[in-house]
Order: sequence, then structure tokens, then C-alpha cells
Amino acid sequence: MLLGFVLAGLDIANLVSQVQRANAAAAAAADLATQIDGFIPETRLDRISTGRELAVLALAATEAARPQNLLTDGTLIVTSVGNTGSGPAIAWQQRWGRADLASTLGTGFGGLNIQSGEGVVIAEVAMKVRPWRLTGHLLGLPDELVLRRTAMRRPRLSVPLILSPR
Repeated sequence: MLLGFVLAGLDIANLVSQVQRANAAAAAAADLATQIDGFIPETRLDRISTGRELAVLALAATEAARPQNLLTDGTLIVTSVGNTGSGPAIAWQQRWGRADLASTLGTGFGGLNIQSGEGVVIAEVAMKVRPWRLTGHLLGLPDELVLRRTAMRRPRLSVPLILSPR
């Protein structure tokens, strides 16, 4: 009985660690997206950031998720939502990783109130994890779960709205 409690405790600790890594990956991507100085102040949807700035987001999220491989076991989706006067709309979206893990960001943007001329960056991390390495089969639990975490940040630059990357 004691061994069962110890194994269950190890499994729960492993799951908590995976949740923390997913949170860290989403937060790192969202934080960096709000600080990139390559984004432009104009409210033109045809301007996009270079691939280098966006690649930094993926690299930061991947490092925060280690030792789990975020791009193999999951996906990172970074979305810039802005209001240019006609209501909130997706300015740009970039994804890395598995194509079978879709974004859960709907058109309502989770009830966000985005004023005209403002924006928000949303980073979503979805990872397939194996939380029950030691006790899952004994208890009949699923081998794999999809863990989803989201981080939202307002731009920190002088630009209140991060539109399409150049």
C-alpha cells in the first residue's frame, strides 16, 4: 500500500512538473512577442515581422518546455489580436509543432475587451503528455493526455498594437 502511494505521488509530481513547463513555455513566447523591437508601429495589416524574430519565440518556448520536446510532442501557437477600430480580429498567427493539435482560440477571444488601437498577444501551448508512467496501467488510466496552457500579454513596447510581422 505504501509503495502504491509513493508511485502515485511520483506520478502526480511528474504531472505537476509538466504543467509548470507548459505554463513556462506559453509565458516565454507571449513575453518575447510583446518585447520584439522588429514589430512596426503602423496599423498596416500587410506588414509582417521577419522570420528571425518569430523563430526566437519558438526557441524560447522549446527551451522552457525541456526536457519535453515541445515541437515533437506538442505545438506552439502565437496569435496577435488587435482592434483597429472595427472590433477585435486576428492580425497574425504563427504555429510550430504538431498539426493535429489545433488552436482553441475562438472568434470571441475568450471575452477579451480590446479597445480600439490596442492589442494582445496570445501564446497557446498544447502538449501530449504521459502523466501516469508508474501507476496508469494499474489504475486503467489513459496513456496520453493533451495538456493545454495559454498566456496573454499586452505589448510592452511604445506600440499598443502588434500587427502583422514584416
